[in-house]
Amino acid sequence: MLVREIVKIFLEDAPQRLRDGRAGAKAGDMDATRRAAHSLKSTAAALGAVELKALSERIEQLAADNQGAAVGALLDRWDSSFAAAERQLAAVIAGESA
Repeated sequence: MLVREIVKIFLEDAPQRLRDGRAGAKAGDMDATRRAAHSLKSTAAALGAVELKALSERIEQLAADNQGAAVGALLDRWDSSFAAAERQLAAVIAGESA
């Protein structure tokens, strides 16, 4: 099923995007953080991960505005939001309802 494949790819790719975003924030590279957040935002929206999409969008905006402290304050929530989305989306891969 195509949806399962898309979800699988997202779940494999997203942790690296989170690491890239966090590393960018730590290094003061807000462009790297912005790009990582943008990538997660788009796919999270397509998969219905509403909270992850909203946080990614907020981080993308803050990073674009070079607000590193504000980005840093959201990184743990970003990780937690992905973890929640991951649990729900894993059910799609398993063939259960999300």
